[in-house]
Formats: sequence, C-alpha cells, structure tokens
Amino acid sequence: MSQATTRDYSSMSDDERRRKAQAQGGQAGQVGQGQQGQGQNKDKDKAQAGESGGVTGMIENVTDKAKTLASNVASNVGEFAGQAKDKVGEWASTAGTAIKDVAQHAGEYAVQAKDAAGEAISHVNAELTSVIRRYPIQSLIAGAAIGYLLGRATSRS
Repeated sequence: MSQATTRDYSSMSDDERRRKAQAQGGQAGQVGQGQQGQGQNKDKDKAQAGESGGVTGMIENVTDKAKTLASNVASNVGEFAGQAKDKVGEWASTAGTAIKDVAQHAGEYAVQAKDAAGEAISHVNAELTSVIRRYPIQSLIAGAAIGYLLGRATSRS
C-alpha cells in the first residue's frame, strides 16, 4: 500500500475499514484472493452470530432479572399491604376500646350526676318542708302570690 492509502486507512472508522476490506476482497477475488475475502466474511458472519447470540442471552438474562425483580416487588407490596391491614385493624381495635371506655365513663358520670341532682332535689324538698312548717301563714301568702303572678304571665301570652 502507498503512504496515502495507509493514512486514509488509519483515519477510518471500523465500519469504513470493513467496507473497504469487503470491496477489496471482491476485487481480489478477480485476482485469485476472493476465497480469502469470502473466508473472512464467513468468520465475520460467525462472529456476528455469536455476538447476536450473546446479545440474545443478555436480553434473556435481563428479562429474567426483571421478572424476578417484579416478583419480589409484588411480594413486598403484598407483604406491606398485609402489614398495613394488620396495623389498621390494631388501630381500629384500640379506637373501639377507647370509645367504649369513654362511653362507659360518660354513663358513670351521668349516673353520678343523676344521683347528685336527686340528692340536691331531696335536700331542697326537705328545706322547703321545714320552712313551710315553721312559717305556715307566710308560706300560704307566698304561694298565692306566686300562683297569681304565674296566672297573669300565661294569660297575656
């Protein structure tokens, strides 16, 4: 080869070199070197087939890994959902217990309030009875006045 051809060849990319080699192989076939070019092409075809088999294997490997990862993610999501369900159940149970306790305490408080009101009414009744027994005439006049005022208030409405 000449120096100009060598410089051109070194600045070429791999694809350009292959094309040029294939073109030269076709020309050389006319001179008697065609069998070498064809042999090189067969080797290249085998190498490309091996590469494509490697690529196919890599694709299958990546696909398997993706399936495994997706399966793991699905399993983890299912496990998380189960844990969340259990936690919500615990919270609901705790809330139900708290509401039950509040209702029970409210009922106890209502009973205590009723008892206290009953005692207060009983105490007022006892005091009023005592006053009426001590001052019977004044109590009669006060009762009549209260009755008169209530009668006037309701008759105007």
